Order: sequence, then structure tokens, then C-alpha cells
Amino acid sequence: MSTGNLEAALGKPTEPSPGPSGVTFQVINVRIVREGHHKYVLYSIVILKANSGLDEDPIVIDRRYSDFERLNQALRKKSPLLMRGIAFPKKKITGNFKSETIAARSRAFEQFLTHIFSTDSLRVLTEFSDFFYGHTLREAYQKLVNGAYAEAIPLFKTSLGVQRKLQGDFHHHVLTTLCALTACAYSLERFENAHLFSESALECLGGCQGRKYTVPLIELSIRLCWQLGKEKVDLENRLKDLRAKGHVVDGAPSLLEVVVSDFMPSSS
Repeated sequence: MSTGNLEAALGKPTEPSPGPSGVTFQVINVRIVREGHHKYVLYSIVILKANSGLDEDPIVIDRRYSDFERLNQALRKKSPLLMRGIAFPKKKITGNFKSETIAARSRAFEQFLTHIFSTDSLRVLTEFSDFFYGHTLREAYQKLVNGAYAEAIPLFKTSLGVQRKLQGDFHHHVLTTLCALTACAYSLERFENAHLFSESALECLGGCQGRKYTVPLIELSIRLCWQLGKEKVDLENRLKDLRAKGHVVDGAPSLLEVVVSDFMPSSS
């Protein structure tokens, strides 16, 4: 079946009910992928902020049925009671590539993700976020640990876009990714980019819990302001206040060291 026929089978995307933060999930494209003697259907899901205006930064991810199935099984194992009322399309022995099956699964996947997102206790589970950006983020951190900062940056940026959609601008995961981007850009002496990332990270720091990042982030931000000839008095005063309150400032680990330490325990 051609991609055109698949798109026709899908028809006009439905409008799933937005989650509590105004996020919707829509399957906007499907295609059959052939790998040797095997083939599978790839579903392109767009993550949208549901509001009155146009979402200028939609996020699209590609997933296959097996990816959805792993998420479904993981969540049912973790939270069986909460998942009891959430439907999931069953696996079929035959007919998986029929346009009717693909169209039905597309709608079911939209409802499945939206239902999970609308349930607070499910939305915050690692298994749910891992479905969207886990692999990309792990690859980014591995690149960073190996010193491949230029290769890590686009992976972190991709993860950041999804994190902001799903978790908002002031989530701890958003802060850690912004700090990783700051550290990578600084290590490459891309000081303008590092400064932009650090400003976003400082703003995020004010709205979430990230104490271990506070001193290293402010210190690196001061260094960047010095490199770029920007005003840094407010940041220096902020650091003095932290020292006066008993925070360890002198001899504190670098931002890069803190970012790496966050990743290493989970990488073993």
C-alpha cells in the first residue's frame, strides 16, 4: 500500500481532548517501512500545545506499534489500577498492514497517549517520558561524557523541545538539559550560544528545584558575561548571597561535572 493510500485511510485527524496542560497528540502521517524481508508501520505523532493560536513549534516523533506496546506493558506493570480503564489496540496475527487497521490504530494511539497524559500519576512516570525522548537523551549524555560536545548539542536540543512540550518550561528535566547544553557550548567555546542557554537555565532555575545546579550555573554564567563583555553585577551579587547563606561556592564542582554526575549513576 502506498503512503498516499495510507494517508487517505487515516482521513482528517480527530481532535483528542487536550490534557491538563493543553497538550494533544495526533498521528499526522503513516508509512510502511521495509527492512530486508521484514516490514512495519511507522506512525508520525505530532505533539501540540492546544490553544487558540497556531503552534509555531510542533514536535513530531516517529514510533512503531512495538514502541507503543512496550509503553503500554510498562505502565500496566507499574500502575495496573490506573491503566485499567485505558484501552490499547490488540496485536493481530494478520491484517496489520490493511488501511482500516492502520487508521483504527492511529486513532487509538492518539487516545491512548492523551488519556495517559491527562492522568497526573501516569504522566510523571519515567516510562512515559522515556517513550518520547529517552533514547535521544541517553545518546546525548553519552556523547557529552565522551567529550563529543558538538554531536551532543543537537540531541539535547531535540530532547529539550519535547520536554518543554510535555513538562513545561520550569521542570527539573528541562533545567538539566539546558545546563547540559550550556556546558557543551562552553566547552566548544561557543560563548554566545552558551550564554543564551545559560540565561534560559537561570530563568528555569527560578521556577523549579535544582539546588545542585545553582552555584555551578551562576559561576559559569558570570564567566560567560566576562567573556562576552556583558553586565554581571547581578549574578555576582547573587553568588555573594549564596555564600553568605552557607552555600559552598569556593571549590564547587563545574557545571559540566554536575551534569556528568547526574548521568553516570543511571548509565551503569
